[in-house]
Amino acid sequence: MPGENNNTSAGISILSLRDLYRVIFKHLETAITCFLLMSALIAALVLVRDNVFSSDAKLLVRIDPAVDPISFRSDTERKAQLHSELEILTSNELLNEVSDLLATGEHPSGPIQIDADDIESQLSPGLQDESNVINLTFSGQEAEFAQRVLLVLVERYLDKHIEIHQNTGAYEFFLQETERLEGEIEDVEDSLFKLKSEMGVTSIEQERTALLDRIDTLEQSRQQAIVAVASTEARITRLEELAGDIPQKVIVSESSGAEDGTLKALQQRLYELRISEQDLLIDYLDESRPVQEVRTRIQTTEKMIANVQSGPRVVRGINPNLQQATMGLVEARALLSSQKAQADALETQVGSVRDELKQLSANEAELNRLTRNVQTQAESYRSYQESLEQARIQRAFHRERISNISVIQRATLPDKPIGPGKVPLLALGLFMALGISIMLVFVLEFLSDAVDSPDKLEERVNIRALASIPELEDWKLGQVPRSVSRPFRELREQVTLATQGSGSTTKFVAVTGCQPGAGVTSVAAGLAATLALRGEGDVALVDANFEDPRISDALLGESRPGISDALARRSKAKPPVHPLRTPNMHVIPGGTASHRMLGRFAHDEMMELLREWTASFAYVVIDLPQITSHNSFAALASACDVSFIVLESGKTRWQVAHKTSDVLRMASVNLLGAVLNKRRFPIPSWLYRTL
Repeated sequence: MPGENNNTSAGISILSLRDLYRVIFKHLETAITCFLLMSALIAALVLVRDNVFSSDAKLLVRIDPAVDPISFRSDTERKAQLHSELEILTSNELLNEVSDLLATGEHPSGPIQIDADDIESQLSPGLQDESNVINLTFSGQEAEFAQRVLLVLVERYLDKHIEIHQNTGAYEFFLQETERLEGEIEDVEDSLFKLKSEMGVTSIEQERTALLDRIDTLEQSRQQAIVAVASTEARITRLEELAGDIPQKVIVSESSGAEDGTLKALQQRLYELRISEQDLLIDYLDESRPVQEVRTRIQTTEKMIANVQSGPRVVRGINPNLQQATMGLVEARALLSSQKAQADALETQVGSVRDELKQLSANEAELNRLTRNVQTQAESYRSYQESLEQARIQRAFHRERISNISVIQRATLPDKPIGPGKVPLLALGLFMALGISIMLVFVLEFLSDAVDSPDKLEERVNIRALASIPELEDWKLGQVPRSVSRPFRELREQVTLATQGSGSTTKFVAVTGCQPGAGVTSVAAGLAATLALRGEGDVALVDANFEDPRISDALLGESRPGISDALARRSKAKPPVHPLRTPNMHVIPGGTASHRMLGRFAHDEMMELLREWTASFAYVVIDLPQITSHNSFAALASACDVSFIVLESGKTRWQVAHKTSDVLRMASVNLLGAVLNKRRFPIPSWLYRTL
């Protein structure tokens, strides 16, 4: 398969897709294993999982203040109470009580042991849209178990609802307050009745109207009396002036007193006075001043009549004119006295009536206050009476276990399980297993620190990638299969260019690795074969891997004396150089004493011998062991014209490669780069060609 060129600027999306496929196919075995294990585990869990049965119940929360005086009225209160009922249903106290009842309850199947937490996790309460219905669902592994738990839960919830919403002491409180208000109302009504009795009125407005009418009448009468007094005073003044001009006495007649005209006049006057007395008694009392004055005038007139009747028959008396004037004066004065008394009495009566009006106003304020108290107390009394009646009804409902919660559907006994849906669960499980497997692939790729691509080699190790040699199952040492001829030719060109300026006729190329098993020997043999096939001169492949010499066995069929034997004898005799079937290619074995040479040879001595032994060769490719195993190998590599490292793709960690490159640079080795050996191309060829 051709190598990948990740530096191409065009086709970024194709390269990204190619990288995605590369990562997936790289860890395909791991992903398939993970997918199969997880699928088997999920399938086992789904198949052994018990069925789930669901029991349902429905509760109605009625909006009925007659049943529950504290019941909601508005939509906000309705929602608040519905959520409150849900809180009661899921409260720890209620669930613990249900758990205890189930553990001690009598049932053919025996007690049920279930914790409050399990009840809460398996219970699904909810509100039905646009209604006052609470839906309850309980799931369990058995149908009777789910139904029984939900039945006990609903029954205990109904009791709990009554206990919580019961107003303890409300009836006694309203009864006490009602009796207190009833006593206060009676006291206020008694005070109001007593005040009305003392006032002697039935209506304040009527009494005020009557008093105002009396005041108007008395005021009019008083004004008339004042006018009459002024008129009488003027008459008295005229009579007094007239009496002063008339002679006092004259002989009137010689007739008897019975026939005297004076007697008749007095009798007429007496009659008029008695008529006036009767008129006054209509408006005044006997002891009033006007009545007393009239009676005094009656007594005076009666005395005058008596004197006239007892006198001589020959009358010598007062001048009739004077007498008439005097009588008029007496009458006027008596009338004046009566009118003044009447005016004074009327004024007194007006003041008395006004005082009564003031007292009526004062009594009206007190009467209004008492009336308001009666009304206020009556309203409070009615309110407490209603609350007392509601509390009495609620008390009776609670005693009879009546509430605004009704069970409209008892806990059902499910006849079919609701789950698990094994087919959907299996499908979901397989999908999850696939997703986790893919995720694992990328996690492994992210966590991997092995070098498996030229880009990662150059990015993390900071060394140039010379070639990527694919992994081959059957590769004979010393031969270059057609499938890897291209990367070896690229490697040959890199080596040729790097050694052109060395100035020597023989170019030494050191091939080393970071760890055993990287394929250093295979790469060295392949490079030597590729150089030999070019035809520019003979090429020698030197086995300097004293730890594990394999070139002799692989190319010659057996272990033969070689470099280690010459170094052990301290002899400059050339070791046997064995030609191979490949034209221009020869092999110098490592020798039979290789395992004892690790700490004994000097690199400068070995290099001197190699220069003498290989003077006729154009290229000498030295197969070196792991550089970090002994310092002499790093020194030997520094004596070569060029060196490169062989990494095993997907196995060599970039930290180890970086350490090896640092060791070579510190030893002043002309490090050309690194070869990525045994590189795996996980994407199938048919798919790779379509990307």
